[in-house]
Amino acid sequence: MSNKLKFAFYWSASCGGCEVAVLDVNEKILDVAKIADIVFWPVAIDVKYKDVEAMPDKSIDVCFFNGAVRTSEQEEIAKLLRTKSKIMVSFGSCACLGGIPGLANQYSSEEIMYEAYIKALSVTNEEKVMPKILTKVSEGELELPRFYEKVYTLDEVVEVDYYLPGCPPTAEWIAKAVEAIAKGQLPPKGSVIGIDKTVCEECQKERTSEKKIKKIYRPYEIIPDPKKCLLDQGIICMGPATRGGCKAACPNVNMPCRGCYGPAPNVYDQGAKMMSAVASIIDSTNEEEIEKILSDVKDVIGTFYQFSLEKSFLKGNIKPQIETETYVGEERREYPRVMADYLVVYRVLTEEEKKDITVTKNLSLGGMCLTTNRSFNKGERIILEMKMPFLLQPVILLGEVVDSREIVKDLLYDTHLQFLSTDDKTKELLIKMINV
Repeated sequence: MSNKLKFAFYWSASCGGCEVAVLDVNEKILDVAKIADIVFWPVAIDVKYKDVEAMPDKSIDVCFFNGAVRTSEQEEIAKLLRTKSKIMVSFGSCACLGGIPGLANQYSSEEIMYEAYIKALSVTNEEKVMPKILTKVSEGELELPRFYEKVYTLDEVVEVDYYLPGCPPTAEWIAKAVEAIAKGQLPPKGSVIGIDKTVCEECQKERTSEKKIKKIYRPYEIIPDPKKCLLDQGIICMGPATRGGCKAACPNVNMPCRGCYGPAPNVYDQGAKMMSAVASIIDSTNEEEIEKILSDVKDVIGTFYQFSLEKSFLKGNIKPQIETETYVGEERREYPRVMADYLVVYRVLTEEEKKDITVTKNLSLGGMCLTTNRSFNKGERIILEMKMPFLLQPVILLGEVVDSREIVKDLLYDTHLQFLSTDDKTKELLIKMINV
């Protein structure tokens, strides 16, 4: 029997770039072959799920699992590989953060299916045939994996030992991870295998001491000075809010960082951190001018949460309805509500020092729904500071808890509030916010 380590690789909800990245180590793949046998890698070797099921528990030394979890099959294999592996590595942005697939968490599964199979311009589906989990055919019954309501990160499904972020992880850090495994020099469990710096700290571009911008550009709208900081030139570069390790590969060739290495050390919400950074460098105190400058950000979620939506305060809880499900009858609420995602700092009226931050799920003239990290009692009064892109100062509101419902066990709650009093000026602001 071989004394080599046993490795497994799996490709879940992702593009496949992480699979290619493993080969990007080039000749170092021979060093990997010296220390380890690959016992499961569906993209490269002929091994079946049943073969993994037959392996003794914990017989795989390390599993590199790339991709998010979106289907029942992916969940099943993630749990199977966790059972069979001593060490589980969340490999790449999709597994660590939700990645590009996580952007789909802005929509319900029904909306996604409707868009893909009925509404898309490239689709001809007059009979509106939709995928089914079970389909009877003459040969028997065909079964498809269940498509879950949302995208999950790997650590939301199974216990993860280490994180190796990146889209994809660089060859350098893949090699370093393998070397650390071979030498038994892994960091403490739960660590990110990488560096505790931001992309900006690795970037070679010149930065000014005081950043001020009058316009935000999309990359195709400007030819930037290759020596100067992209953010200084009005291009949103996620470097200040993103963990380093890639040697600023994108900025150093004049493309803005997209944030694929995830939040910088000591940052939880990567997008909120970057939005705060951008807000601080707008060179204006005029509300209308500020609003005009910020309007150049055409896709807020795609810009600030391109890789990390599922690992943010937002959690992707933005679910507009598709045309076929829109209620067209008489409005039944006193105050019609809209789906909205505004940053809110909140605290219980009697707890001055215990502030927290979240994002609205929906908003109306009468109240709002927030995703909070604690439950509240009905009738508790909450001070709300709602931050708006077109205002320098937050909108201050007083709300009373209507209910607080658990949506993730012991972790997240949907808290519904009704506003206790709003003056005419505040009502005008709310109307503007609702109609943005």
